Amino acid sequence: MTLRRPHGRPWAGAFNVVMATAIVSIAAQKFGLHVVSIALLWLAVAAFLPLVALDLRRVRAPLGFLRRASAPGTGLPAMGFVADTAVLGTRVALLGGEAARVISAVLLGIGALIWLPLLAAVSPELGLGLFGANRGEIASRARGEWLLGVVATEGLAILAGLLSSGRHSALHDAATVLWALGGLLYLAICWMLAAHLRRHPLSPRDITPDLWILMGGIAIFVVAGATSFRGRPGSVSGLVVTVAWALASAWIPVLAAGELWRATRMGLPRFTPERWTMVFPLGMYSVCGVLTGSAFGVGWIGRIGHWWFAVALAAWVAVALGELRSAFRRPAPSAQSRSRVEDLL
Repeated sequence: MTLRRPHGRPWAGAFNVVMATAIVSIAAQKFGLHVVSIALLWLAVAAFLPLVALDLRRVRAPLGFLRRASAPGTGLPAMGFVADTAVLGTRVALLGGEAARVISAVLLGIGALIWLPLLAAVSPELGLGLFGANRGEIASRARGEWLLGVVATEGLAILAGLLSSGRHSALHDAATVLWALGGLLYLAICWMLAAHLRRHPLSPRDITPDLWILMGGIAIFVVAGATSFRGRPGSVSGLVVTVAWALASAWIPVLAAGELWRATRMGLPRFTPERWTMVFPLGMYSVCGVLTGSAFGVGWIGRIGHWWFAVALAAWVAVALGELRSAFRRPAPSAQSRSRVEDLL
């Protein structure tokens, strides 16, 4: 038995090891499981540092990097690294203390510094995909992993809102803008995904783990809103966040039915590293329920978030065990599992 070298960046979901572990750590912290939460935090840090080292080594020509990032199929998934910094920064901020706040602020700055040029690079082609003459052709290439751009934007909104000193601070204003921008980006990418379905009818093979970001993208929008806005259930912000939570909830049976359809046609799914992409939305849904319930006084939504934590933790354990089992296998990862992000980074 030979221990294989951990995958460096053979697939877009590599970003989600950090995101999935950090969000389940956040949920565990909120439910009083402090030992579990701290252990998961250290695992998230251990997964994050090699990704940083790998990206610093690979991004040697910034202009070439941005040129390749102009294609949504590479630029938007690459924002997964920004999402890593934001979600990990949020977990560190919850530790409390000045040192944790400084580290979180540094992660926020790094994430924003990468997010802004990536968004600027990918925006022209996104605009063409929405309004250009060949918008159907561009939109038909849309994939679930494009929604990592939404996760990155809303993740920065959450961290900025958490670090802000109040509703009249610059960070709070930035969080509000990012929150709204992330929501618009989600709608735009969903429109493109719908265009893809019109051109390419859905088949069981198309039910991939990254589709769970359809739910996770709304869930993190909810968390960003609940972090920055608090009020009565009938307030405008409370209504928007609560409706968004309901939409996230509605995605769960649809996505679960898709997984069942794939399983009945193609057999039970085996472990692939892309399964981490599914864990993050499950953890985010738990957190979004708890925060929505506490921020706007809707107790039953908070209770659903508490119950859902068991699902998120079980999913994390199952995928982590699959990752360990895969690490001790002799065969190397197949070329088919490699993502277009490898070409970018």
